[in-house]
Amino acid sequence: RRLLNLAPNTPLLVTAAALEERKGVQRVLRALPHIRRELPNVRYIVLGEGAHRSTLEQLTRDLGLADCVSFLGAQANVVPFFQAADLSLVLSHGEASSLTALESLSCGLPVIAANCRPFDELLDGNDGICINDEDEYEVSRVVTALLNDPSRRRAMGEYGRARVLAEFQWDKVAAQYVALVESTGSSEYCHLPGSER
Repeated sequence: RRLLNLAPNTPLLVTAAALEERKGVQRVLRALPHIRRELPNVRYIVLGEGAHRSTLEQLTRDLGLADCVSFLGAQANVVPFFQAADLSLVLSHGEASSLTALESLSCGLPVIAANCRPFDELLDGNDGICINDEDEYEVSRVVTALLNDPSRRRAMGEYGRARVLAEFQWDKVAAQYVALVESTGSSEYCHLPGSER
């Protein structure tokens, strides 16, 4: 927060994503004017690059948000930003999975996600909330409620980190995948000739 020149109590939202339309940064931007009515000092940082950046920057200016939104480009290490933020917003569509959501949770950061696959499989309601991301009023309502409830955010963050460590480590995911393949009776298709199980 010192590097971002933010006070410790400044509400901070973050999105880490390629800047493509399907990633949904524009939906966060459209909700921000409503959020600012209750929390005028809120800040939003966007980590990532892409062809949609100039469009998003123009929308930011059109909505009068240039003083509270920062496009910080692609970052080799997103962890410090997740650790500094209060909420991670992942309003994307068409994801096979969401590394951003899992990385956020692993940093103890609650996630607000689009109410579509795969987020209903990654979040269970205690670590994040799936919302109708097309409704800017719902986005603003949920974000504002959580920003105004630090104890709930803290509990969600702690739960989310514990859940990622328990359920989403590579060795555990790999074991679940092997068990799934074997349960279908098709493990012979995954066995390479000359290799050992």
